[in-house]
Amino acid sequence: MKMLKLWHQPIELENQYLSPMIVDNSSVLVWETCRRKIYFYLDDTGFLADGRGFKHSLEAETFLLEVLCGLHSPVIGETEILGQFRQFINNNSKHAWVQQWQSRMQVWFSLIKVVREKYLYNFGSQSYGGYLRRVLQNENDVQIIGSGALVEDVLPWLVTKNVSVFARNLEKAQVQTMKHFSHFVEAGGSLSLSLLETPLPPADVLIIAAPISHEELEKIIFGSTQKWKYVIDLRRDAQKFGLRDPKIQSWITLEDVMEFFTQQKDLLAVRQQQALAAVDEWRIAQMDKQTVRPFGWEDLCG
Repeated sequence: MKMLKLWHQPIELENQYLSPMIVDNSSVLVWETCRRKIYFYLDDTGFLADGRGFKHSLEAETFLLEVLCGLHSPVIGETEILGQFRQFINNNSKHAWVQQWQSRMQVWFSLIKVVREKYLYNFGSQSYGGYLRRVLQNENDVQIIGSGALVEDVLPWLVTKNVSVFARNLEKAQVQTMKHFSHFVEAGGSLSLSLLETPLPPADVLIIAAPISHEELEKIIFGSTQKWKYVIDLRRDAQKFGLRDPKIQSWITLEDVMEFFTQQKDLLAVRQQQALAAVDEWRIAQMDKQTVRPFGWEDLCG
């Protein structure tokens, strides 16, 4: 019987626990996000370690499903984590672990779709992209400073708008950003990429999605004579930036965005528990199937 085995290492615990010894990278696949590392093992012996991270069999699958549903994320129900996992799988499509679990992943993705549609949709924007689409629904011209993972995550939410991305490294940004170009064309929006220079051309909205310094941002704001309706500052230390220019009607910081999410936490807590229960019901059903089907996962996925 094929059993999933993984080691989960939260990033904040990296200095407390040693990651498991890896002697053969061909048999271990590592997925790293900003919150965690998960080591996927090709070995399916079902080995369970001393509780500092190893999970196996249905316990491992259930945990992975909870992660991919966004149930262990700071923003409950966020969608970026599933997109990151799909990209991770695509990037490692030739790896033996991915090939071994490819058919089973379709079962995972089907369950995730059902759980998300039933419990985690239509109750508010629980991702940065969803938040931006909600706030900017009446705005058309959007500027974004940055071209990294955050920008790539939010672009699909803005495809109906005219988006100008400004980056300091055009070659890197070309790879990260312009893959979305066709989606903007199909949705009636537009997407352009330019080198970050001042002054910026006119627009309704300015989004700061790159770790630029307060001094750099001050030059950008003061270097322009235009009036933005919104400046949305998604830098980690945005709250410490003291500039509030009269040219800007509304200034939104990362703390403001997180406060919006916090206001929904009671509803989120209920939905989170409902979603966790749904995944656990799936686990119990899979255990019952194992009992009556002697040929293992291949029988279940056939």
